Amino acid sequence: MKKANKALEICLDLQKKYEHDFKGWVRDNINFEGLELDFLTDQQIDIADTLLEKHYLAVAGGGGIGKTALGALLVLWFLSTHPFAKVPTTAPSGHLLNDILWSEIPLWLARCKIKDLFYPTTTRLQIKGTKSWYAVARTVPRQAGGILNDTLAGFHAPYLLIICDEASGIPDPVYTALDGALTNSNAYILLISNPVSMAGYFYDVVSGNSSEGYAVRTYSSLESKLVSDGYGERIAGRYGKDSPMYKAKVTGSLIKMNEGVIVAPDVYDRVVAENQMTHEGTIVLGVDVGGADNRSVICHRIGNSIVHWDIYGTSDTEELADKIVAAWEFRYQRKHITVVVDAIGKGAGVYDKLNHLRHFDVIGHIGSEHAYADMIYQNKRSEVYDRLGKDFDQLHFPEKPPERLKKELCNIRFDFTKEKIALEDKRVLVRRLGFSTDEADALSLTEVVKSFVSRQKPSYITKKVVSRIRRVESKYGKFGRFL
Repeated sequence: MKKANKALEICLDLQKKYEHDFKGWVRDNINFEGLELDFLTDQQIDIADTLLEKHYLAVAGGGGIGKTALGALLVLWFLSTHPFAKVPTTAPSGHLLNDILWSEIPLWLARCKIKDLFYPTTTRLQIKGTKSWYAVARTVPRQAGGILNDTLAGFHAPYLLIICDEASGIPDPVYTALDGALTNSNAYILLISNPVSMAGYFYDVVSGNSSEGYAVRTYSSLESKLVSDGYGERIAGRYGKDSPMYKAKVTGSLIKMNEGVIVAPDVYDRVVAENQMTHEGTIVLGVDVGGADNRSVICHRIGNSIVHWDIYGTSDTEELADKIVAAWEFRYQRKHITVVVDAIGKGAGVYDKLNHLRHFDVIGHIGSEHAYADMIYQNKRSEVYDRLGKDFDQLHFPEKPPERLKKELCNIRFDFTKEKIALEDKRVLVRRLGFSTDEADALSLTEVVKSFVSRQKPSYITKKVVSRIRRVESKYGKFGRFL
C-alpha cells in the first residue's frame, strides 16, 4: 500500500506538469546521451501532439522514422502522468509485438529518470505497488474467433491509451473488439504502421473511407533525421521510385489496389482488346500440372504472343507428357521449343519423362526455391509473377484467352509486409478465389526462360532436387511447395 500511495503521489505531481505536454516530459525525464539525435524529431513530436489533440490518430509512415521508439516513450509517459491508466498494445503477431515495441520499452526505461516508478516484465509494465495500473502486450491470432472479447475488449480505466503497432496487418475483428473500450473522453488510440495493406480497417481509415473520426498523418522517411540519406536511394535502386514498395516504405503513401496486383483490370482489358498480333520468336510452353482437381493447363507462347491454350481434365503424368510431345511434333513441326514444367507433385513426373526423352529443352520450376535475383525477390514464384506483371502490356493475344485468366491475374496480390518482393500466400489466394490460379500459373511459367540461356543444358534442376520430387509427392498436391 505504501508503494502504491507513493507512486500515486509522484504521478499526480507529474500529471500537473506533463499531462498535456509529452514533449516536456521527454525533455525532462529521458536521457538521450550517446544517441544519434539529442531529442525527438519534428515528426515524432507532431505525432504526439496530434494524438493529444485529436485522441484518435492513424499514422502512415515510411521506414525508420522512429515509430516504435515513439510508441515506447508514449507508454512510459502515459502511465507516469495518468493515474490508474491502462495501455493495451497490440500488433499482427506476438512475434512482432515482442520483438519490436516490447523490446524497445526496456531500452527507453533504462534511460528514464523515473524508472523506479515502474515494475517491468517481458509483456507487462506495471506501476509499482498496483495491479490495475499498467501497460500490456496482447495479440490475437487470425483464427481466434470468439476469444477476441476476452483478450482485447473490456479494457476500462480512468485513462486509456491503445497502441496498435504495424496496424496495417492487424485483422479487422481486433479493431471491433477495441472499439468497445473507447467509451470515455480520456481514451486515446494510436494506429501506426507502414501502409503496406491494400484493404482492411487501417487502409480504410488512412484512405478516408472510414467514418471512425480519426485524424490521419503521413510521414516520409526522406524528411526524418533518423533515416540515412542513402535509404531512399537504396529502395529506389532496388524496386524503382514508381514502385509500390518505394511508396509504402519510403514516402509512407498508400498502395492503391491496382498497384498491388499482378495486372490491373483496366490494363488487362486494354491489352487483350488491342494487342492481337502473332509474333515470331522463342517458342515456350508453360505447363501447370493439376493437383487434387486434376486440371492441367498448357500455355503456348511464341515471342510475346500467347498463341494457344490447352486445358485438360487430367494430371496423368504419361498422358500430359505425350500431349506435349505431340504439340512439338505436329503444331511446331519439331522446331526448337522450351518447356517449363511446374515440377512439384505430379509435375515432377511430367518433368522427369520429358527430360528423359531429350526432344527439347525442359526446365523444372519450383516456385518456393530462392529467386535468381534473391536480394530482391522472396522466391522464384514472386520473381516470375513480378516479371509477368511488368511485361504484360507487351504481350499479345491473337487467340482469346480463357475466361478465368483475368480474374486470376487481377486477384493475385503482392505481400508488402515482406522485406523483399513477395506474393500473397497461395493458400490464402485459393481460399479467396475458390479455385486455383491454373491459367495464370501456366502463363507465368513462360517468363522463366528469361532467366536461362536456351540450349545451354537439357536440365535446369539438380539431381538432388529431381530425386526428392520423384520420391515424395506431397499430400497437399501441387500446393505442397507453399507450406
